[in-house]
Amino acid sequence: MSGWKTVVRAAWLTFAIIALAASAAVFTPKWREYRGYQRKLAEMQEAERIENDRLNQLRLNQERFQTDPVFVERLAHEHGLARPGEVLFKIPADKDPERP
Repeated sequence: MSGWKTVVRAAWLTFAIIALAASAAVFTPKWREYRGYQRKLAEMQEAERIENDRLNQLRLNQERFQTDPVFVERLAHEHGLARPGEVLFKIPADKDPERP
């Protein structure tokens, strides 16, 4: 009888190992796919956050255009526009501070 117990235990152990290997073979690709979706979701959420920041900045600029004449004048000067009789000087940034 003890020989049969050993055979039955070995059969159950073999069955358990085969079941674990089969479940790993089935679930591993799905797990990788799930992780890929998580990465894509994180990238999309970051892109959404960046776009929302950009939208908020544009809304702020729109409000400032309507209420802040100094802001409008500064932007106009940055784009090379001047009032009649004004002279704008553009000073380029020094690219190499150690060059004489």
